[in-house]
Amino acid sequence: MSNNDFIVVDDDEMELDIVKLVYSRSKLTNSLRVFSGGNSFLEFWERVERGEEKTPAFVLIDVRMPAINGFEVVENLRARPRLPDQPQVALCSNSSDIVDRQRAVEVGADMYVVKPKGIQEYVQFFDELADTAP
Repeated sequence: MSNNDFIVVDDDEMELDIVKLVYSRSKLTNSLRVFSGGNSFLEFWERVERGEEKTPAFVLIDVRMPAINGFEVVENLRARPRLPDQPQVALCSNSSDIVDRQRAVEVGADMYVVKPKGIQEYVQFFDELADTAP
């Protein structure tokens, strides 16, 4: 992946702690930034649009969050003008329900990921992202 940040948006602090641990064990070399909700991420995105922050390389957004859920965050992003270096955006959930997968496509997510179970699965998921990145 590019040198820009890898972002994870999730309201669960324990999940974010796990992500930080797993990320440090993966092949990814981007700086990791975490946001504890959709609104704080969208505030960051507004700074990206104004040129005050660099466009991230990848954004992983939890589907099930209070206030504004992951589907709504992606809908909000896709309703804005596209940036020249638009990041890949993935929605992530514990659900493997086809309805969630279809909704992810409808709102414009680049991928839908069922949250890995366990540390090694998470490391493998991040390693696969590192291996497939342009």
